[in-house]
Amino acid sequence: MSIKFFLKDKGSFFIFHIILMFFLLGIIGFISVENTYSNLLYAGLVSLTMTTSYLGIEYIRKRSYYKALEERFIEDSLEWINNLPKPFNVEQEYNQTLLLKAYEQSVGLKSSLIEQHKENIDFINTWVHEIKVPVAASKLVIDGNIDNSSEEVLRSLKEEVEKIEDYVEQILYYSKIKDFSRDYFIAQTNMEQLIKDTVKRHKKQFIAKRIGVAFENISYMIDTDKKWVSYILDQIVSNALKYTNDKGQIKLLMEETEDEYKLTVEDNGIGIPKEDIKRVFERGFTGTAGRSNRSSTGIGLYMAQSLAVKLGLFISVQSVFGEGTKFTIHFSKWNDYYIQ
Repeated sequence: MSIKFFLKDKGSFFIFHIILMFFLLGIIGFISVENTYSNLLYAGLVSLTMTTSYLGIEYIRKRSYYKALEERFIEDSLEWINNLPKPFNVEQEYNQTLLLKAYEQSVGLKSSLIEQHKENIDFINTWVHEIKVPVAASKLVIDGNIDNSSEEVLRSLKEEVEKIEDYVEQILYYSKIKDFSRDYFIAQTNMEQLIKDTVKRHKKQFIAKRIGVAFENISYMIDTDKKWVSYILDQIVSNALKYTNDKGQIKLLMEETEDEYKLTVEDNGIGIPKEDIKRVFERGFTGTAGRSNRSSTGIGLYMAQSLAVKLGLFISVQSVFGEGTKFTIHFSKWNDYYIQ
């Protein structure tokens, strides 16, 4: 701590003291004629000397404190925070308290960033592994039918390209989760149209597995973001198709209560074991059923719930192992999106 910095910090105090000193000496000289100018001058010099001495001692103590503090900052180890110099006054003690709070916040932020980075790396690794499958399948289709451009070959190739498109869309949505506030638009959404469009996107899987689909009471208009809700529903329907056996049934229905609208996707598939239900929305969790399904990565439902929470929604799940599963998207009536 330089003397220049210290004087700049204490300058107002020093000026105030001089003004006060002259004011008091002036009053004393005015009301007491017995005081000579030499006595007043002596009193002024004593007062000025004492003030200067006080400031000098204060400077030495502060310089010692801040020098010790700067030495701690130079250390490579983060242990400096536990080895701060002893404060000389309340101000320094208060500053140390703020410093400790700032340090704790920075440590928390750093841990959060490290965890987020780890999640991103894990997701990218999983995503790359996923997308390699349809890419490799496409190459096999092309290599095995280089001289054959039949409709069946082209259809197979198209299916693999569509899978690649789905994976590309997945990573685009994942990248937007952290910055959701910049990319959503609340408007009245025709839920019947949204639900039927979602089913239509999966019609090949419905047909291939001969799974029936039923709609019940889906004619609702809800204030929400159509794009995000469409993606959330898409992940749930995709999950239902994945774990519903051939010739199964998937039903999409809606109901209204006093507090919310509920959109349920119900299947009669293999169901979820009781011990897995609480973890189905964890990133990377595939569970008992997922381990038997090579295409399961545990990302879809994690992203669906993450996006739902960002949008002010919530997804609940009910299941009986061996009988089927119900995923329900809850649209609260009390969420005023236009104020958020």
